[in-house]
Amino acid sequence: MSCASVVMIIFGALLQVHYMQQGAQEGVVIKKEAQLLVGPDKGFQALCPLVYAHNVAVKEKREGWYKIQYADMIGWVEADMVQII
Repeated sequence: MSCASVVMIIFGALLQVHYMQQGAQEGVVIKKEAQLLVGPDKGFQALCPLVYAHNVAVKEKREGWYKIQYADMIGWVEADMVQII
C-alpha cells in the first residue's frame, strides 16, 4: 500500500468522524402554525408552512431559532415550534 493511499484512508476516516459529530439532531414540529423561514427572524420571507407532527433534521441552533431541513428545503423556524427528540 502506498503512502498516498494511507493518507487518503486516514483523511477519509477523519472526515467521517467530523461529519458524524456535526450530524443533525432529529426534531418534530409541535405547533400547527409553524412556518419555515428564509432566515432566523420573523421578518424573513416564509418558504412554506410546516406540517404538525412531521419530523425535521435540526442542523444548527441560534438564540430562539433552529435551522432545519424539512423535505427538500433548508430554512429557519422558531425554536418553540420544534421539539428535539
